[in-house]
Amino acid sequence: MALIKCRECGQVISDMADHCPKCGCPVMNESEETQYGPTSEQMMYQDVASSGNGSNNNNKLLYAILAFLVAIIIGGGIFYFIDRNNKMEKALEQQQQQHVADSLAKDSLAKAQVIKDSLNILKAEAQPRVAPQPRVVTIDGYHHLKGAISKYGITMDIQVNGGYVEGTYYYHSQGRSAKMTVYGNLSGSQLHLEEYNPDGVNTGCFDGTFNGYSYSGGFQNYMKGTYFKFNVVEK
Repeated sequence: MALIKCRECGQVISDMADHCPKCGCPVMNESEETQYGPTSEQMMYQDVASSGNGSNNNNKLLYAILAFLVAIIIGGGIFYFIDRNNKMEKALEQQQQQHVADSLAKDSLAKAQVIKDSLNILKAEAQPRVAPQPRVVTIDGYHHLKGAISKYGITMDIQVNGGYVEGTYYYHSQGRSAKMTVYGNLSGSQLHLEEYNPDGVNTGCFDGTFNGYSYSGGFQNYMKGTYFKFNVVEK
């Protein structure tokens, strides 16, 4: 009796045993195996083993395909993010370049405007100065004057004929319907006017300087015994 290994599972058994106690595979010596070939049971076990090896190979192939697909997805994602970052960096760089260009353009325009203004000033200073023409003042004729007696606004209309002056005036607060009449005389630049109310009563007087476009001096109210400064200018 000798010890041999099972052809299927490798279990050490006696060569006198008919079957492997572990896997149940029939035990044949070399002469029987050579004479009869593998038994149907051995062939069945071999087919099962072969199918197991095929399943393992198929699983390995499936895992390899999945790993390849995962690698493609990961690689594509990495490429997408890298490309996106590159585009964002290029866009930011273009914006910065445009901002610099705009700033330079604005600075150039501002400097050009300063140079233009300076040239205009120099040109204006280089031109000969023209003395202003004196204002032509006509004393005789109609004059429309506006101003105030103290803080009270008035409008005065007078007609000058040589040394004789006549006209009217009214307080803005009372309106045109409450016009006062004035009569007087002009001596040089001194104009004296007597005031009369609508009832014809002499109620005050103006004394001041008249140069043809402005009349200023003092106003005396006979009724109230008051005295105020006045100034009216032709409008």
